[in-house]
Amino acid sequence: MNRKRGFLSLAGVVIVMISLIIIVMIGIGEDHLGSMRNIHLGLDLAGGVSVTYEAVEAGATKEQMDDTVYKIQKRVQDLNTESAVYKEGLNRINVDIPGISNANQILSRLGNAGSIQFTDENGNLIIDGSDIATAKPQILQSNFGTEYIVELTLNQSGKIKFGKATKENIGKTISIIYDGEVIYSPKVEDEITMGQAQISGQESFEEAEKLASSIRIGALPLELKEIRSNVVGAKLGSQAVTTSLTAGFYHCYF
Repeated sequence: MNRKRGFLSLAGVVIVMISLIIIVMIGIGEDHLGSMRNIHLGLDLAGGVSVTYEAVEAGATKEQMDDTVYKIQKRVQDLNTESAVYKEGLNRINVDIPGISNANQILSRLGNAGSIQFTDENGNLIIDGSDIATAKPQILQSNFGTEYIVELTLNQSGKIKFGKATKENIGKTISIIYDGEVIYSPKVEDEITMGQAQISGQESFEEAEKLASSIRIGALPLELKEIRSNVVGAKLGSQAVTTSLTAGFYHCYF
C-alpha cells in the first residue's frame, strides 16, 4: 500500500512538472501567459547597449541632471521596458538597454537635446525652448479644493510672443509638444502678458511634476558627451533559461 501511495505521489509530481514545463514553453491562451517568451531579460541574458554620459557644462545642478535622466528615460522606454537609466556621481548618467541591435542609431539619439514647442490650433509655432526660463509644479489650495498646476516662466522674448499668441487664442487650445509628441493641450482662458502662466488640469502633483520636467528638458541647455559605450553580447540568453528550467525539473523529480 505504501509503495502504491509513493508511486501515485511521484506520478502526481511528474504530471505537475510536465504541465509547468509545457506552460513555460508554450504559455496559456492567446497572450501565452507564463511562457518563456514573456520572461524579461537583462543585459547579461539579452545583450544590448550600455553607455555612460557626462555633462559637458561644469557645475551642472541636481535639477538639471535629474531632468536629463527623465529625458533619457522617456526616450528609452519605448525601446525596452527593462531599460535602466541612473546617475553616477554628480555629473554622469548610465544607460543600459537590453535587446538592442542597432546600437549606433540608439547612441546617436540618446544624447541629443530635447525639444519643446508651444503651437496654436493651426500648428503655428508660438514659443520654443529658447523662450522658456523655467517650469515648476505647484499645489494651490482654494475653496474648490486642491489643484495641481505648472507655473511657467518665460524670458523676455517668450513674454512678448506668448502675450500676443494668448490674446489671439482666447478660448482655444495651445499644444505643448515635446520631441514631436503632444504631451498636453491646455485651453487659453486669458491674455497673458507678464511672462508667467499657470497650466492647470493636472490630476496629481506627480503629473504636474512630469509636465514641468518635460518643459524644462526642452529648454535645457545641458549638453552631454559620451565617455564610454559598449555593445554587450548575450552571455546566457534563452538557452540558460531553458537549462535552468530543465535542471529544476530533474531536481524535483529526483
